Amino acid sequence: MKKLLLLLVLAGCGGNAPSLVGNWIYVNGSSGIAATFRDDGTYVASKLALTSSASADAEIETGTYMAADGTLTTIPQQWTCPGPDPVTAVSYSLDGVDLQVSSPSGVLVMSPNSTPASSNFALTFGCFDSSGSFTPQSLAPVSN
Repeated sequence: MKKLLLLLVLAGCGGNAPSLVGNWIYVNGSSGIAATFRDDGTYVASKLALTSSASADAEIETGTYMAADGTLTTIPQQWTCPGPDPVTAVSYSLDGVDLQVSSPSGVLVMSPNSTPASSNFALTFGCFDSSGSFTPQSLAPVSN
């Protein structure tokens, strides 16, 4: 999960260059990845699994990032999983309107998310284990 979340965090460039600041999403059936990138250098990344039409389980990571020369470095500060959450660097690029993030495990293509969040949607914070089982957990400082 950690590797997948860290693939999501990107920074925008100034001027007329395409900006990565905003909301991005990848959907695969009833699960997906969502990320919000802020121009102040912070991010929120989520791995999501729908549990109903109005609720989902969500593994959340927050932190800061640095991006330069096609390499993104993420520095996690809080996470809903226990244990360490190391600093990670990945490659990224924009392909038209999509965001492509490359790592040794593959390429993740995310699209801009223009759908507003619903106030009637419930998220349960927690941690997915390697088998996909979910355990509710609060967002807490990482233990690096």
